[in-house]
Amino acid sequence: MLLAAIASSSAYSEDDVDRESLTYPERCKADAREGYVLVSFDISPDGKPINPVVLEYCPSDIFVEATLKALRDWEYPATGEVQKNQQILMPFKLGKPAESEED
Repeated sequence: MLLAAIASSSAYSEDDVDRESLTYPERCKADAREGYVLVSFDISPDGKPINPVVLEYCPSDIFVEATLKALRDWEYPATGEVQKNQQILMPFKLGKPAESEED
């Protein structure tokens, strides 16, 4: 699968996704929609993601805005140099509903 090859060749992976800054769109939660966005970006010398480019998304562009907003909040360790062509696959997956406890 192309996505698996792209994601695994990246310096960053699904494990690097900052779940705190990634907001699941409410309309997608209500419809139980899941998907992903694959983003390419550079990292500035001070560790901020810059120049984001959406490479692929599924099922539609409905998760793109949330992905780009989350990416703006991220920070990486400052290296003093631009790190070009980073890619990350941003998954949007709904968790299983919590089981209710009976008293």
